Amino acid sequence: ASVGFATNTEAGMSAGDLLRDADAAMYRAKAGGRDRVERFTDDVRSESIATLQTTADLRRALVGNQIVPYFQPIVDLKTGVIAKFEVLIRWQHPERGLLGPEDFLPTAEASGLMNEIGQRMLSDALAQQSTDGALVVVEAAQRVEFEDAAVFRVDAVEALELVVEFVGK
Repeated sequence: ASVGFATNTEAGMSAGDLLRDADAAMYRAKAGGRDRVERFTDDVRSESIATLQTTADLRRALVGNQIVPYFQPIVDLKTGVIAKFEVLIRWQHPERGLLGPEDFLPTAEASGLMNEIGQRMLSDALAQQSTDGALVVVEAAQRVEFEDAAVFRVDAVEALELVVEFVGK
């Protein structure tokens, strides 16, 4: 079991404040692995605030179309012809610039946004691809793996519906 605890370090702290801080420490302990004890510190507070801010920013990014696909060509070395494209996820953050997946996917996974991001990536990738390239994108987008092993899946029925919608255009 992982445990988080907080101590009263400031005059006027309420029981609710202590419970909130202990809860934040507990989540940090769980994130660190099994059977850990974590004390609430200013670092835990900063990390919690940053996670909350990133989650809120991600929700705005989805609405504002800031999560975007980048296409990396995969070339057949025998023929020198582009065989397919790998779809890479990026976040065009309005303040921090272009962010790679390592900067936001762990937070997206922890906050339950991975499925929505996966659906958005598939939809946007299909919108940017020609009709001929759509099936290649779907094949790549149904299961996307990142270096940090975060994975999202797009429901096969939803993927097929998106392909049919874009091929029909």
